[in-house]
Amino acid sequence: MSGGANEGPSGYSKPVHADELPDLQNGTGGLTLNLANGAGSEYRTAKNREEQAELIRETGATIAGFQEVDIGVDRSGNANTALDIARRVVGPDGQEKSIINVHLAAGKEGAGLREKQLQFLAEVARAEAKGPPARELVVMGDFNDSTENVGKALEGAGLHRVVGGKKANGDNFDQVWVSGGLDTHNAAQVKTDGVSDHAHAGYPIIR
Repeated sequence: MSGGANEGPSGYSKPVHADELPDLQNGTGGLTLNLANGAGSEYRTAKNREEQAELIRETGATIAGFQEVDIGVDRSGNANTALDIARRVVGPDGQEKSIINVHLAAGKEGAGLREKQLQFLAEVARAEAKGPPARELVVMGDFNDSTENVGKALEGAGLHRVVGGKKANGDNFDQVWVSGGLDTHNAAQVKTDGVSDHAHAGYPIIR
């Protein structure tokens, strides 16, 4: 899954299963996963949350960015769905960095708001780079837009894409963008195998 010395990161290549991911070595695994609580009752069960937790465990990720989280909502049995999953899988990360998890406005009707959200993210990225203290930045989540559109906003702020394909469809909404000082050469779109209504979850190894 790693490219050669002159190749870019492979996070927008063909999706892989969790057991095909490279060894973490000295890195930290991150995963952006849409929990799909808004997609249907089959995703709101304790059983599915355990399967989502198992997916995270299989990847070895200790940074998890969730979207479509329910907290105290009847449809999910009043559970805090993110906490229910995260308490089983989250571990320590000793390196200081800024991590932003996003779930941007969806659909054509949300295009105007989504553009403003991306502009705000670009401002945050510039501020983080400037400091003090200057900090490396990871932006991960469900962008509800093509990587081309997202890139127009974030690339000018010093971020580059390590996960997310080029197609302008839902298969590539789950993206990870990072600042230049982070080594994220090993990255992937991980197949969710039905635990989410998103076919893929974004996975970078961060060093």
